Amino acid sequence: MNVAQLETEWTVVGDAKSWMDALLAAHGGSSPFASVKLEQRTQSSLKRRDLTVLDRSGKACLTGEVKVPWAADGASPFVETTVVDARAKALAAGSPWFFTWNLNELVLWKTDSFGDLGQPRGFKTFPVSSLRRQTDLTNPRFIAELRDGIERFFIDFMRVFRGETDLPQRAPDEYFVHAFDSFLAWPVLGAKFELLRRDGNASQRGAIDRWMRDAQGWILVGDRSELLGRAAKFACYAIANKLVFYDALRKRYTELPSLEIPEDEASGEAVFSRFGGFFDEARHVTGDYETVFGNPGADIGSRLPFYDDNVVDGWRAFVRQLDRFDLSKLDYDVIGRIFERLIDPEERHKYGQYYTRPEVVDLINSFAISKGDAKVLDPGCGGGTFLVRAYARKKYLAPRLGHTALLETIYGTDISPFAAHLSTINLATRDLVEDGNYPRVVRRDFFALRSGGDFMRLPRDGGTQTVTVPRFDAIVGNPPYVRQEDLSSDQKAEYRNVARMGGLTPTGRADLHVYFWGQALALMAPDAKLGFLASSQWLDADYGFALQAWLLENFRIEAIIESRDEPWFVGARVQTVAALATREADPEQRDNNMIRFVELRQPISSLLQHDDTTAGQLDAADRFRDAIMD
Repeated sequence: MNVAQLETEWTVVGDAKSWMDALLAAHGGSSPFASVKLEQRTQSSLKRRDLTVLDRSGKACLTGEVKVPWAADGASPFVETTVVDARAKALAAGSPWFFTWNLNELVLWKTDSFGDLGQPRGFKTFPVSSLRRQTDLTNPRFIAELRDGIERFFIDFMRVFRGETDLPQRAPDEYFVHAFDSFLAWPVLGAKFELLRRDGNASQRGAIDRWMRDAQGWILVGDRSELLGRAAKFACYAIANKLVFYDALRKRYTELPSLEIPEDEASGEAVFSRFGGFFDEARHVTGDYETVFGNPGADIGSRLPFYDDNVVDGWRAFVRQLDRFDLSKLDYDVIGRIFERLIDPEERHKYGQYYTRPEVVDLINSFAISKGDAKVLDPGCGGGTFLVRAYARKKYLAPRLGHTALLETIYGTDISPFAAHLSTINLATRDLVEDGNYPRVVRRDFFALRSGGDFMRLPRDGGTQTVTVPRFDAIVGNPPYVRQEDLSSDQKAEYRNVARMGGLTPTGRADLHVYFWGQALALMAPDAKLGFLASSQWLDADYGFALQAWLLENFRIEAIIESRDEPWFVGARVQTVAALATREADPEQRDNNMIRFVELRQPISSLLQHDDTTAGQLDAADRFRDAIMD
């Protein structure tokens, strides 16, 4: 750390003390704290804690460590060496709580609830500011952000100290997701800054728009700064997930070099080239994973995270953090949860991308998947939650099926390259040791699939194998929720022609999900199961009457399930229903079928109580399914 960075830390720590002092004065005798102590430091004495809060008895109750985000050790308040050091100082002071703060984000930790990596930890995060450089500290706006963030944190800590609330005990997978977000905050901030700068150039703005609109399929509406922020976040998360998967693959392919960025590497372009070399080597060694590692270097999204040279330390800290985790030992849905956190609720509403609650997924899969060897498709697979839970269910139904055999029966498509590579990663990490670890997930338009046509090519016996589109035993998922007003006339005409292959002719006012139903039927085997989670509007909107009639002509509708207690799309503002049906050619069977309309008036998690094991989760879904069907 240089002298300027050290002086900056001392200045901010002094400001934080004065803000806390002002709060104590404002609370008077009602505050549980007596004072805030600022440790006097010199450049030759950097081991002392920065701040100490004393309770009314004069004992230390909170200590803290402060870093600046543009320093190598300040990329995140989750930097392991900083956290371990701060905890050691808290233990030495006898403090039950401590914090780490890199100015932009603060994390409050419980000193005695702090296991090693891979063990639960008690902590809570507080967003504070969005500083990019040292000169920002002279800007009144950023100073106001810092003060507001520290005051919010200090008031919240008062409640923790009084026992009115406690710090959540986070499982290892939760810790990973929080740390993942935190370490990427600095690269995302740099990428957004560069995008805003380049957006002033007409030709560069056009190229950025084409990438967002054509490559990602986004609708370019709303605030421009927010849109570019989303682009920065999306691009950085895409690179980060490639790095996560690459690091996980090294457990199987030991010849892959370790991820590292040399200390003397200071150029974003050099880091881009270095990462590209890692990804090319992964494709060469494994013979696969084009879905994950195959983005061309000329693509703006691939280069965007490295436009700003100031992000190099952030990426260096990120790859160091990865080396501390074994992704294969984390919770099954960690990649899906990264996908959930990628897009905020407002953006999910705009772009029709929602993450489905795992309990709802298990219930739908329980209806749809009855055999371990059933061929299953999710036509809009997103982060892979339906596919991963299908994998778990099939393993539960047929324990002897190996990883490769399971992957051969699970298919996914998504038009988003980011979603396709998330699903690939999420499935491949179920078993990184077995040969033939090649998920059948492609970046492709669901409407382009034809039964018996080519689906993808995979490595096999030193060559390649063409995988064709089978007749599926189950098609499950949550089709994208995009309103018909956001579909062009050409899109509607194209989708309508495809839906007609399944005998469905949607009206011009049908939302996008309706077209998925007709295409699904065209790909289904006799007696196959359909389980879609979609907007409930099709039950009472005019466009839904044609869909209802078509369902009754082709399926036994087993159940229509909705919740009045909670949304089933995380962040969605649209009411959803799960439609569960079996393809039925016999008119008499269809006519004599009883449809079960089910309304849930409490959270589905309370209805599917289990022992936190995968088998327990799946068994709970089966019991609830049986209760509905009885």
